[in-house]
Amino acid sequence: MDFKAMLGEQYKEDMSATDLLNALNGLDMSQTEDFQRMKKAVSEANAQAAKYKKDLNARMTDEEAEKESREARDKEFEGLRKELDRMRNKEMFLDNGYDKDTAAKLAEHLVNGEMDQFAQVNNQWWSLQKAAMEKNLKEEILKATPPIGGAGAKAESLDIQFAKSLPNSQSGVLNTDALKKFM
Repeated sequence: MDFKAMLGEQYKEDMSATDLLNALNGLDMSQTEDFQRMKKAVSEANAQAAKYKKDLNARMTDEEAEKESREARDKEFEGLRKELDRMRNKEMFLDNGYDKDTAAKLAEHLVNGEMDQFAQVNNQWWSLQKAAMEKNLKEEILKATPPIGGAGAKAESLDIQFAKSLPNSQSGVLNTDALKKFM
């Protein structure tokens, strides 16, 4: 660094270090040619750095936007795939005799991988079906079974009616021996 060029007329050949510091402190550096050149270089560097930063942010934004778009498409595709699986499973359950609500619940649990809830809903449905089948079977058996004779019988069986219709061949009265045989 050339102190003579910097200080100009204030420079003297026999200046001490303290005198040089005092002269430099009082100097307005913004007026020197070197300062102006460095100031211009720093300004250009800052402008170029800002441009690079802006370009980098724009590029990152484009990449991030593409990534978000891809993730949104993947999420939408996954949702559509799940909905299709849900509909197929529901149709399968309906074809196998399940009611609409139970089929929908089973399909939902199956698609979401919730096997505990699936098993619980399925077991509840089977319990209800089993109880209904047992009830229907009992009703059919009772309808097909003739009433049993005796004090509690509401209607006489065919055997009893036949026995009553047989009169005693000698007296024309009911054959009580034959009747007792059927009671």
